[in-house]
Amino acid sequence: MAIGVDGGFLTPLALALRWQSAGLWIAIVLTLLLGMAIPWLLGKRPKISSEESVAEGAPVVKAYQTVVTESRCHACTQCYQDCPFDAIQMIPRSDGSALKVRAWVDPERCVGCAVCVGSCDSEAMRLPIFDIESQEDSMRQRAEARLGAGEPVWIAFVSADSEGGVPYFQKAIWEQRLPGYQVEVIPTASWLRPKWLERLFKAGVSGILIVRDGRKDLAQARDGNLWIGERIAGQRSPAFRPQRAGGQAKFELVDYVPGQLRSLQEVSRQFRQGIEKGEAPAKPILRSWLFAAVVVGLLLVAAVGPSHLKVTNPADPSPELVFSFRAFGELIHSEQEQVFDPSRPVHMQGRSTAKPERHPVTVRLTVDGVTLERSYRARGISRDGPAIDEWRLPLATGMRQVEIELFKGDEVRFTWSGNIEAQKRRLHVITYEPDSGFRLE
Repeated sequence: MAIGVDGGFLTPLALALRWQSAGLWIAIVLTLLLGMAIPWLLGKRPKISSEESVAEGAPVVKAYQTVVTESRCHACTQCYQDCPFDAIQMIPRSDGSALKVRAWVDPERCVGCAVCVGSCDSEAMRLPIFDIESQEDSMRQRAEARLGAGEPVWIAFVSADSEGGVPYFQKAIWEQRLPGYQVEVIPTASWLRPKWLERLFKAGVSGILIVRDGRKDLAQARDGNLWIGERIAGQRSPAFRPQRAGGQAKFELVDYVPGQLRSLQEVSRQFRQGIEKGEAPAKPILRSWLFAAVVVGLLLVAAVGPSHLKVTNPADPSPELVFSFRAFGELIHSEQEQVFDPSRPVHMQGRSTAKPERHPVTVRLTVDGVTLERSYRARGISRDGPAIDEWRLPLATGMRQVEIELFKGDEVRFTWSGNIEAQKRRLHVITYEPDSGFRLE
């Protein structure tokens, strides 16, 4: 017999029915292997640290954590608003500036996502392991060298947090994945400063592709990944200003999930072709909504698609007779003689205190003239409880003559007889209770 189950929820049940105990062990082993692989899936951080600290006894600031150049901080609080880990606080200044506060990064909370670097137009936020000035200069020089040679420049900023971080980024592989682009690695998509992107466009860059981490639950920067899209669209400070970019604003923002490389390559190819043909590129926000709609659609297909999964019960299809009973055997009354013990006081003299036991219960089961018999002792420490058991007996299909005899003692006998039509994959259950007697379920 095959039944339909919801594949989204009951697939484990289907596996368990098919593989029995082996399925349980397979599930346990796969779960353990997945748990052991989590550190590699999430990516490891480089164990690089600096000896500098804010004050004696303060936590050591790691090289991958943001530090603040106090003299450059304008107290705009944008980094404080954008930090997805609440790692930035505004504290009193110590440099004598007319501004009362400045930004300070708590090293106990900072994970080095670099979202705050893109929030700061004054370049006060710095990531020691990926310094903004040196990195922007080297990227700009590579672009200017190609522009000077008369080549069109297409830059692809690839967020390294989707593949383990900057130290693990393999630029040569990404240049093969995105042919025709000047590939540049960035810690996370929101590390990009809109002011610097304006300068690139003004210098003559043809288009900019921004590849950000598309994993919603595992993204290193959490919601901070969204800020670059809002900055480019002019919906969040610091906002991209097209007029300062020479009227050029050819962006493509795409979410990349490891394992979906073909989709990324198709988007990058269409982006270049669209601009070369003079077509307006898709807006980043519209692209994000389109990607979200596709993801939701795929999830719905994955949930509904296997809902008609057919599961075949692997158990033996032969019918079975089940006799379940609870019966009290007759009490065995032993002679309780008067016992006199001269060593005991008078008030302790009397009959024996031994408890009477119950008679074993005997079940005689006859199917089509073939008789089987079993005996069951009473339960309990004193053997004065009921006899309880479940007797299962396979049957051949068809009409079967069944007779059950239950003996509670030498003379006490209860019987049941009748015809049962044995069918495949059916349990034919007969029960016995002291109060209700026999019953065919």
